[in-house]
Formats: sequence, C-alpha cells, structure tokens
Amino acid sequence: MLLGKLAAHIAVTRGDGNLEAEVQLGFGQRVTVRHVLADLPLDPALLPGVPADLHGRAHLDLALAQFEHGIITELQGRIEARDLEDRSGRATPLAVTW
Repeated sequence: MLLGKLAAHIAVTRGDGNLEAEVQLGFGQRVTVRHVLADLPLDPALLPGVPADLHGRAHLDLALAQFEHGIITELQGRIEARDLEDRSGRATPLAVTW
C-alpha cells in the first residue's frame, strides 16, 4: 500500500492580514494544519460567510485543524473576533457562539 503525504511550512501576507502554519496534504482529501497563527480582517473574500456589514479582525492560534473532504473534523486552539463593528446602520446586538 502506498502512503504519501506532502508537507510544507507556509507564511502568507495579504494587505493587513497574515497567516503562518504547517500544512500536510494526504490521500483521500485529508488536510492537517498545525501551529496556525493568523491575524485577518473580517473580509468575505478571506472568510466566506462573513456579512459585508461586519468589520473587525479574526485572530487564530490553533494547535491543530484537520479537514476531510473539506469538512472540519478536529479543531484545537483559540479563535478570537476582535474590534467588531456592525456598519449596517441598524442597532443589532452582536453575539458570537463557537
């Protein structure tokens, strides 16, 4: 049986966001990400599903994130939303549940 994995250390900077992590790709669409440190703006282009009216930053400090077929199967660490601001003009309470 052939077992193969591709691993890399990545560091990405885009505008005012940055991300650093160790990524391992395996067969069967399995992706393991370790030692993630990221500080990203809440931008729908970077984080799909974020409302366009919501502004702020996301800070990630993850020991492990594991994906199978694009679905998160394991997540260890901390994700923080910082400096949240709703710019829709409506008074909407912000509630975040993780």
